[in-house]
Amino acid sequence: MSSQDSSSKVVKQTDEVDGALLDIKYLFTTNKETTEQPEQSTMDEEISEQLEHAMDEETAEKLEDTTEDALDGYLPVNSEFVEGIQDGSMNLDIPELGKPIDGLDPPTRPPISKLRGIIGDCSKPFETQCAFLGLIWDRLCLPHKLVRELMKPLMTDAEASTLEKGEDGLHVTVYDSKGNGYPMVFKFWLSVIWVLTEGWTRFCNQNGFEGCQDFLTIWMFRHSQTQGLCFVIMGRRFPIYKVVKTRESLVLHSE
Repeated sequence: MSSQDSSSKVVKQTDEVDGALLDIKYLFTTNKETTEQPEQSTMDEEISEQLEHAMDEETAEKLEDTTEDALDGYLPVNSEFVEGIQDGSMNLDIPELGKPIDGLDPPTRPPISKLRGIIGDCSKPFETQCAFLGLIWDRLCLPHKLVRELMKPLMTDAEASTLEKGEDGLHVTVYDSKGNGYPMVFKFWLSVIWVLTEGWTRFCNQNGFEGCQDFLTIWMFRHSQTQGLCFVIMGRRFPIYKVVKTRESLVLHSE
């Protein structure tokens, strides 16, 4: 190929690129109400900002979906913690009320794809140990301090008033790690203890929960469609066969 032909080809390609850029500028400027031609720097900045904004939203959405899909229905456990319990090298530390026994913080929202789209306002999660007596008596006891601090902000005044009267309680739906819903009653039992009842034993049986071994991560949320109060409860199993008392429970016991 001669140098003249090469030069002609470069000029042609350059003209094509310039023409494409002019088309982009035309499409951009026709959406402007003003008839003034925008400065090149201003136009480039606006295009860059729009692309960056769109990229951020898309990336954030994909990251959120990817995280939920990766953990769908599953909460990881600290393998070093488990191994330490099994070989006897790990002494159980007394955890702070509501904190995970192995130090692994759960996600702020339940990682269950089936519930995506129905979870509105959601409480921060907390963890509590599954109790043997709760399985027998058909009730899960929730720490008063955590209900007050994490769950009450999601309640309406009417709901809080009904609960604190200690009457029939509120009918709620409790979801498991597969996104299956179970009807239960949330109440302030005897005006002393917050409980989920009238369905707790069935929930445990269906999910294979065992007393002491299973540690339950709990969220309360407002259903985005029905506006009803709901819970999500997911379990993590550890080779623990005794009640692990929290600092708060020890203080109350000593008093």
